[in-house]
Amino acid sequence: NAPNLPPVEGRVLVPLDFAQTGGLAGPVSLKKNLDIDLTVKKLDIAKTALAAGRKIDAQGTVDAEVKISGQVLNPTAVLVLNMSGISTSAVKQKLSPAGGTISLSLRDRKLESLVNLTQKPLQPLKAEGSIPFDVEKILRDPSSLNATPLNFTLNLPDSDLSGLRPFVEAIESMKGTLGLNAKVAGTLMKPVITGEFHASAPAVAFKKADLPDARDVKVRLRFE
Repeated sequence: NAPNLPPVEGRVLVPLDFAQTGGLAGPVSLKKNLDIDLTVKKLDIAKTALAAGRKIDAQGTVDAEVKISGQVLNPTAVLVLNMSGISTSAVKQKLSPAGGTISLSLRDRKLESLVNLTQKPLQPLKAEGSIPFDVEKILRDPSSLNATPLNFTLNLPDSDLSGLRPFVEAIESMKGTLGLNAKVAGTLMKPVITGEFHASAPAVAFKKADLPDARDVKVRLRFE
């Protein structure tokens, strides 16, 4: 274990077959099953980066769990990351720490993802989707990833706009909401993003007395 880092616990069973020839996975057996089950708790992201030789401007901890079973060319896998207390020095004084969960699941050559992020006072941001993910095909032709079709959605329910006021020094107060709906299609090489960002502010008050208050400000941006 690296100093000051929590231990990674669990088991790793990777069957080897040095007699097989032409294996796409090297000496890893193509016929026997993998058995990997690992967890780590309260992993400090700043200390982890430092142990890897990098210094990052971020704080927070992550609980991680990974499970892999089945044969190497068609595995079943689950990766779950639970994040808490995520922040950076740039926003530490303006926003409360963020948290969230990232889940990845691979089964029957299909990779599904679900991301839920929380950043008060905004509503939870949700991203989910799936892509075909054929390990054998990718090992045979890594460039095939470029043509992988994408199917993802991103949703931020209408949220309190006042949470962004600390980022605009000229504004004394503002009331309203903002929201986002987007879809990512196309391919990994040529993604196509469509959707809409909208914001509505019935009242915006500025700090300077010579600036009149703004009323009924509406912004709607469509991208396609």
